Amino acid sequence: MGVVIDLRDELRIRHLARMLVEDLGLDVHELGGEPLDFAKDLLSRVDGLPEGHGESIEEDHPELFELLRKNKQKAVG
Repeated sequence: MGVVIDLRDELRIRHLARMLVEDLGLDVHELGGEPLDFAKDLLSRVDGLPEGHGESIEEDHPELFELLRKNKQKAVG
């Protein structure tokens, strides 16, 4: 029997990433990207900011950033 993969988090992240892009009024497809790629890039930029400088975007989309960080930790180890 094969391995069962739970896709709920992945699907939720993709949905929330689309909502983030819509909320920001961006068309990432025109820029040659996908909402999920944009959200991951944004997470790395927000995490690279000094304490307190990226809170606004996180406050608006807390579930997305929480799931992205959780996913990132799984990938690392």
